[in-house]
Amino acid sequence: MLFKRLFISLVLLLSMASILYAKSAEEWNKEGLDLAGQDKYEDSLSCYDKALAINNKYTECWYNMGNALANLGNFHEAIKSYNKAIEIDENYTSAWNNKGGALVCLGKYEEAVKCYDKTLSLDAGQIDTWNNMGACLIILEKYEEGIKCFDRVIELDSKRVDARNNKAYALNKLGKFQEALEVTDKTLEFAPGNSDTWNTRGWALYELDKKEEGLKCFEKSLEIDPKNSYAWNNRGWIFHLQGNYEEAIKCFDKALEYDPNYEQAKINKEKTLEKMKEPE
Repeated sequence: MLFKRLFISLVLLLSMASILYAKSAEEWNKEGLDLAGQDKYEDSLSCYDKALAINNKYTECWYNMGNALANLGNFHEAIKSYNKAIEIDENYTSAWNNKGGALVCLGKYEEAVKCYDKTLSLDAGQIDTWNNMGACLIILEKYEEGIKCFDRVIELDSKRVDARNNKAYALNKLGKFQEALEVTDKTLEFAPGNSDTWNTRGWALYELDKKEEGLKCFEKSLEIDPKNSYAWNNRGWIFHLQGNYEEAIKCFDKALEYDPNYEQAKINKEKTLEKMKEPE
């Protein structure tokens, strides 16, 4: 009887200890964040699951779970987590923004633009969101709208190089080559070592019938970044136009070495090979 009483007392003590030392949802969430900070995303998900088992309305935890899933490349599930966070708090700016990023990774640019637009309606000072929305609009060939986004970024940060490069790219696509050239020239004043800026400048010069100057820009771009597939492709096309087909092929091969899915380089290489077959 004494042993039975002692056993029951021990069980009660252990039960009380487990209650006393049980982690809260906040503690599980923090542990998940710590693991995510070490790139241990699978382990962090286990912590977030435990936090949400305690508090299914834990907005920040749903958001953190979405980030972990996105880092694992599981964008569909990440979007579900962001949606849960937004259901609880429809004004959760970061959830809207990161949902947009996950949609971009799935190639759903129209939907991503809507998320970015919502983000900016909540916080118009989100500079990365303006830039990301502009990039989506460029992919959707809405160049004028994209330029407005990049102008907003530049207004917030006049030395934001990627936004300036994106704006120059959009201007080139619109055939506004002189304007594109002016943007790249301004960018190079404070970022002379940016490979993409030199490449975009070379494109504008080429279209302005300054092919030799354009070629020098592509070479400068590749001097800075030898793996810039766009510069290799553009350099190759100028050689193609000059009738220097062997050099052109070398450039297109380099472009495809660094980006095997670069369709324009494949097209340009095929055109050059066809030219090489023509009788002299």
